[in-house]
Amino acid sequence: MIDIKELGYKVQAKYPLIHVETHEEERFLQYVRSALESRTVWEWSATEGLATEAKDGRRQISETEDFVAALGQIRRLAGEKDGETFRRQLVVLKDVQPYMDFAVVRRHLRDLSIILPHTNTVVVLLGPELKIPNDLEKAITVYEFPLPDEEEMKKLAQAVQHQNKHRIKPAHNEQDLGRVARACLGLTRDEAENVLAKSAAKHGRLDLAEIAAEKRELLKKAGLEVREPKKKLSDLGGLGQLKDYLARVNKVRTSPDAKTYGLTAPRGIALLGPPGNGKSAICDAIAAEFEVPLIVFDVGQFQGSLVGESQAKLRSAFARINAIGPSVVRFDEMEKMFAGMTGPSTDSGVKQEMGGMTLTWLQERPEGSYVVATMNRVIDAGGNLLVVPEMLRKGRWDELWILDLPEEDEKAQILAIHLAKRGRDPKKFDLAAIAREARGFSGSELEQAIVEALFYAFYEDREVETDDILEVVSRTSPIAAAMKEEIGRLRDWATSRNIRQASAKARKAPLTAKGGVREVL
Repeated sequence: MIDIKELGYKVQAKYPLIHVETHEEERFLQYVRSALESRTVWEWSATEGLATEAKDGRRQISETEDFVAALGQIRRLAGEKDGETFRRQLVVLKDVQPYMDFAVVRRHLRDLSIILPHTNTVVVLLGPELKIPNDLEKAITVYEFPLPDEEEMKKLAQAVQHQNKHRIKPAHNEQDLGRVARACLGLTRDEAENVLAKSAAKHGRLDLAEIAAEKRELLKKAGLEVREPKKKLSDLGGLGQLKDYLARVNKVRTSPDAKTYGLTAPRGIALLGPPGNGKSAICDAIAAEFEVPLIVFDVGQFQGSLVGESQAKLRSAFARINAIGPSVVRFDEMEKMFAGMTGPSTDSGVKQEMGGMTLTWLQERPEGSYVVATMNRVIDAGGNLLVVPEMLRKGRWDELWILDLPEEDEKAQILAIHLAKRGRDPKKFDLAAIAREARGFSGSELEQAIVEALFYAFYEDREVETDDILEVVSRTSPIAAAMKEEIGRLRDWATSRNIRQASAKARKAPLTAKGGVREVL
């Protein structure tokens, strides 16, 4: 079961006001009642006011449905020296965010933060998000309630199986239930219970494919896309140094001897370079090599319209990634999340706060998730960084890599892979000639040249030939032609900082006598 000792320590230390981040009210209350048996748990809601479960039945304090009235009662009862008091109580307040704009509420909470440590009573502000006002920042501490772990999910799967024993025949064994539990990681208990119940009703079993499909839909709403990658590193041309490095990473992450040898779990890499060179495909291939799910982190999904919404969604997404366990997390075009963080704020500091949250998570995330970030641009025309320097420091990442345009031999490999993928024998084509002519082509542009050549050959009812591909190449202007100055700057910057080259050969940007970029293709 999950460990909530950290919350217990905060309670023992008499932290007066604790914001517990969670969507799971009832699950949290069950854990609290079990873990903090020595305390009476009071709950407040706008529908029932202050109430608690006593031995002689449910007990309520009348006329406390109003939030201000409830806070006044808590202050009064906690301060009593004789008779009935709130000493050694845990008071859980639900849905408090709408009230935080009122000055009288903030005043009550500030007063409670002074009074409560002397009474050993703690107030919990329970909810998925809370925008803490500046005047309460020092009074309120935050605790993130974890999502269910594998053990809890397994017990839930057993319970759902028992509830549906008339449908699930034969019953799943322990090994099957373990696989089901792992498939549910990253969901809340209510979400998992609904998914499992649907699977039992639809298939007469706890079907892994059904669970995976439902989980993908649920996580997509949280800004996360879960994929089952199929492409491996061997399906990608070139990248010799990077492939060798990733083979070493995989050995460290899978070997039981790595930790005793003194190695920590690999954390992730950043891939820098112009678009079209396969950065996203590499992320997919890494997940396939590691045999873990691929989680695609969509930055745009976290731009909420309400104050505090973006930050809450981001925290929730990170909590889900932590719960899923072993995975590859892909941050596409990560520079967009951090661009402008060092300049003046135009969004009430939301971008700075989200960037800071992301940096903190990257530094402190638990073992299991291997992060791969892709970045197209990191410097501007003046050589200034477009992202915060902390984003690129060693330690945040195990290694920084630059993916340059492929060399001729790498182009030939890429062409061979895409021809074979489409049922053609690469040996029947002059790959060296195509590679020479495809100057400045990225991997994706080489693939598209083959697709286009097939398109025209199909129309003429004949087989595609080398000349067809050369014809497409001759009339194609690669994107690198329009980006040669930018690519040159990136190469120069990467070389000056010893950024590792993904390919076997390191390349530098040739310079003119005046120091400007002359040619890079």
